[in-house]
Amino acid sequence: MIELEVIDGNLTQAKNLFFLAIKECPLVKELYLLAFGPLRPVFESSELMKVVEGMVERGLRLRKDVEDPMEIVPSGSRKGGDDYGEEDIEYNAEELRRLRPY
Repeated sequence: MIELEVIDGNLTQAKNLFFLAIKECPLVKELYLLAFGPLRPVFESSELMKVVEGMVERGLRLRKDVEDPMEIVPSGSRKGGDDYGEEDIEYNAEELRRLRPY
């Protein structure tokens, strides 16, 4: 759902869904990383630091220390356009279904 909102350009709604998703699935690292990728334009630096703090509190591994989250650039990011295609969304949906505990 978050990816669909990003594709439609509804970043504020995607941000709201992001926080709901974090509340429901607090151990899914991929959700947290959305804040540093396609949702970055709607996050302030202080909000990104809180996301990082939440990751650390939950024991999610970070590859390096984060001092200023605004400097983080996702490794697969491209300039302009959206980074999500239909195949990416379908793959992510299948992966999330596979990882469900029930």
